[in-house]
Amino acid sequence: MKTQLVALAVVAVLVSLALIGQSCGIWPFNGVVVVINNTGSIDYESCVVNVTGRSYDLGTLTAGDTLTTNVSPNGESHIELDLTEYSGSQHHLVVDCYFERRGYAGTIAVDLGDGQISNVASDVGIGFP
Repeated sequence: MKTQLVALAVVAVLVSLALIGQSCGIWPFNGVVVVINNTGSIDYESCVVNVTGRSYDLGTLTAGDTLTTNVSPNGESHIELDLTEYSGSQHHLVVDCYFERRGYAGTIAVDLGDGQISNVASDVGIGFP
């Protein structure tokens, strides 16, 4: 009986910690990774990834390069990219995807081809990646 009570108490503590961690956004399986692949011929002086409530300045994105960042929006979100060419031309691109701050995990890969999105591969879901 004593062993069962100890086991039950351990399980209760672990479940409580998991729920608290998930609600605070620190559950180890939370998080969306954004991968930006420049498959075109244009070099970008600046690449900024925007999600709800946050921006991530990734810096230079040259032709053939890939940039990666973890994002954590403040709520429901999608991705918007702000790209600036060395010539000064600017591009604002909206990536067709959806995720939220809590409970979502996975990867969204975006292929850029000369100022346009050529492909989006989203492997994002709720729970374990």
